[in-house]
Amino acid sequence: MYNMLEIPWGLKDLLPEEFEKRLYIKQKIRELFPLWGYRELTTPTFEYFSVLSMGIGEDLKSQMIKFIDRNGQIMALRPEFTTSIARIIATKLSSSLPPFRFFYLDNIFRYPKEKGVNKREIFQTGVELVGEGGVRADAEVVSLLATLLDELGVKDYKIIIGSTSFFRALLDEFEIQPQMGELLKHYLSIRDFVSFYNVLDTLPKEKKRNLRTIFSLIGDREALDEISLLVKGDRTKSALSELRKFCKIVEYYGILGNLEFDFSFLRDMDYYTGIVFELFVEGIGYSFAGGGRYDNLLPKMGVDYPATGFALEMGGLLEVLDNKIPLENGVSLVVSPSSYERYAIDFLQKKRREREPIELKVANFEKEEAIEYAKKRYIKRVYLIVGPEKIEIIDI
Repeated sequence: MYNMLEIPWGLKDLLPEEFEKRLYIKQKIRELFPLWGYRELTTPTFEYFSVLSMGIGEDLKSQMIKFIDRNGQIMALRPEFTTSIARIIATKLSSSLPPFRFFYLDNIFRYPKEKGVNKREIFQTGVELVGEGGVRADAEVVSLLATLLDELGVKDYKIIIGSTSFFRALLDEFEIQPQMGELLKHYLSIRDFVSFYNVLDTLPKEKKRNLRTIFSLIGDREALDEISLLVKGDRTKSALSELRKFCKIVEYYGILGNLEFDFSFLRDMDYYTGIVFELFVEGIGYSFAGGGRYDNLLPKMGVDYPATGFALEMGGLLEVLDNKIPLENGVSLVVSPSSYERYAIDFLQKKRREREPIELKVANFEKEEAIEYAKKRYIKRVYLIVGPEKIEIIDI
């Protein structure tokens, strides 16, 4: 039984203060991303399930919110934006010249993966860079994420870098059978290290020792040199060489100090093919931003474009910034007795033409009554009309 005035679980009303904080962040994003050449778009709230499920892992498929329309077609609310943007490029922009740089600011919908999480509607921003291969594009999107965090004043953060291509090359070099490789990838992507190391323990002693060392390495770019001593294959050496190039470019952007390499890090989606990354902020127990290279998605839709990007959850960003976001949309108040109402409205309209948010309270308030009323209403400033052409200004 539910209260008819309740909203469905996992959804949320946004009251003015949180809405204004979110608006502040959106304005910052809409100022920054176009400076890097990214243009805003959005996609339908729901699409065919068969399209939205292309290239994503089974875990995310199980999280999708599905329904059947009146024609019997299986639909789903968008669980992320990447697949929908890939569809746009494959259909509406197939004859246009890449690269394509897009960003979005809108809601996604999915059932929560973790128990105890009461959230089915998530406000996301993110970018997609399609048509540019290689580590220069990867470095661009990672650097854009770091620049956004810096401009918003986020402190004490690390962007964890992993490599899907290195992981696959490593499996090949150590002659790991495909079935075991998929199992290892699954356990790493869900961060189940107990099961992961249980699988490794079934390997011969030397292989197990070397792989344990590699997957336990976490650190700055010097970790790449340490790993290079443990691998010999051309593909693994090539993947490490690409990571070194990536380091050099992000150093040009000035963000290398915010990166940390973790060779046990993989993302839980089937379409990732190269560098992958996630954001972690000190004091926040979960990652609310991440992305990576997904060169295999667009070819499934008929256009052979490489691609990379990231997504960021607005709720996590609001939690990090907490009270650091200035609320610039605070409302002022004109308090006037009815005898001066005509003058009060003239003054009110003048302030509105000056773009000051303001409202009117017609009441016979004394000064202290006006202040008390304003505090209860979270009013930032009171204009107390005490006579014709006579106003007392009170900052709360």
